[in-house]
Amino acid sequence: MNILYMFLRKNKLVLIHSLTFLACSMIFLSCTQNQQAKPTSATTITHTQNQQVKPTEIKTITKKESTATNPIINTNVPNYAQNTIAGILIDAWQCTEGQEILVQDLTTSYADSIKCSVSIIFNSDKLVVKTTGIPNHDLESGFGCCASEQNREWSLPLNPVAITGDNYNIAPERGPVAVAVNGAAIYGPEEGPGGDAVALHYGKFIEDRQPIQLGICGGHSGPGGEYHYHYDANCIHWHPDASAGESANDYSIDKLNSKNHSPVIGFAFDGYPIYGFFGFDTDGNVREMTSSYRLNAGANGYNGSDDYTYEEGLGDLDQCNGHFGATPDFPNGIYHYHSTIKSGSGDMGFPYFVYCYYGIPDESNYSGGQGMGPAGGLPASNRPPPRPPRRR
Repeated sequence: MNILYMFLRKNKLVLIHSLTFLACSMIFLSCTQNQQAKPTSATTITHTQNQQVKPTEIKTITKKESTATNPIINTNVPNYAQNTIAGILIDAWQCTEGQEILVQDLTTSYADSIKCSVSIIFNSDKLVVKTTGIPNHDLESGFGCCASEQNREWSLPLNPVAITGDNYNIAPERGPVAVAVNGAAIYGPEEGPGGDAVALHYGKFIEDRQPIQLGICGGHSGPGGEYHYHYDANCIHWHPDASAGESANDYSIDKLNSKNHSPVIGFAFDGYPIYGFFGFDTDGNVREMTSSYRLNAGANGYNGSDDYTYEEGLGDLDQCNGHFGATPDFPNGIYHYHSTIKSGSGDMGFPYFVYCYYGIPDESNYSGGQGMGPAGGLPASNRPPPRPPRRR
């Protein structure tokens, strides 16, 4: 059925939805580049014990979907990159040459036919990703209408280098922190005014500063038309069953395959992969991965990241929202992140993708003004120190 779906996409026979959304009467500035990341007094976070996991301490878990333990050599990957993370996961990318897809922005009432297109270039020690920034599925721009094709270029390390000091670099809380395998940007957890975009989406608080709206798969667009995800992004690997009358609007987390380890949905800017909701636990069983950030007492996400505290062992994942363990692509284990919708306490799955970088990020990806502040050390605690007041 996926083949039928892709065939219809390529021949521009995309379902055109008749739903007409009210046009915004004002210009919204959510998640834009002129919304600078919050000024911080530090941009690193202290390692904790569960992050100092050595590969020898992790069980080797046999890949359940396949008995293969060695990656298939891809002739499109240069010899020097064959055994790198980017080389092994080269086939994870969507909308590559000859596989471009036309999609619709369901916020509009007309046929948009914007193109998902991704090109991959191996460049010495980096993987360069050139993309239109349009996902491989129909989307909803929301109040930031309308999504448009971009000319984005992302740079990822071929051989990620894990942090060896005492601190991790905190990822931007607003703006891009990673790139999805369909070329769309993955943003931090906060919306323009500084609230938790996902908590707002789920009605945890009322945004009285500047309204935003997340659409299908946790994404939307801002001024300038850049589409991006704030959470989820798992619909990258889900396609509606056209024969059953399904459309992108029918997507839900419940329709994902929860019996198998999720596929790769993106790469953080340090080069380590981001997998979907489901992963292997320490016994090799597949279950939904949970974050280890607790919503503070009396908080609701209105203050964004300040409303959450890392609690070691609360969930499956560490401070950065990742862990070292086996995946279908790396049966002997690799550090990787997960998309999360829940914490270990059953609350919001903040930070949803990446809170800090396990490896050294390629800072060229922050040239749009959304980058991290100056590096600095942190006291030995599970949370960064209080930040200066936000700029209004």
